[in-house]
Amino acid sequence: MSLSYPTDLTHAPWELIHPLLPQAKPGDRPRSTNLHSVVNALLCILMGDLAWRLLPHDFPKWQTVYHYFRQWQDDVTLQKLNQPLYQWERTAGHDPPFHPTTQWWIVRRRSLSLAEAWIQQQ
Repeated sequence: MSLSYPTDLTHAPWELIHPLLPQAKPGDRPRSTNLHSVVNALLCILMGDLAWRLLPHDFPKWQTVYHYFRQWQDDVTLQKLNQPLYQWERTAGHDPPFHPTTQWWIVRRRSLSLAEAWIQQQ
């Protein structure tokens, strides 16, 4: 990835969430997709309110990003990433990005419908 976007995850929060991402399955071919780029692409789409197909070309293909998004949503990886990212925002001296009961990840699946509800913590 050559360009930098305001939504990109910096090194510190990336180091917090990287261990929480699912590993490639044993026996499968090695993963060729950079997961940091996938996370940055997701943030670009979700925080920038972009349609999947409008993802800038310096990110992985939108289909690849969408695949990981669906996988991580289904296996609750996105929920696991919420707490460390929220805590990082608070301890970094920033205002929380959203109301404390709202997930750090704003989840919208534009490919399935125009808009869906936010995932919220209870």
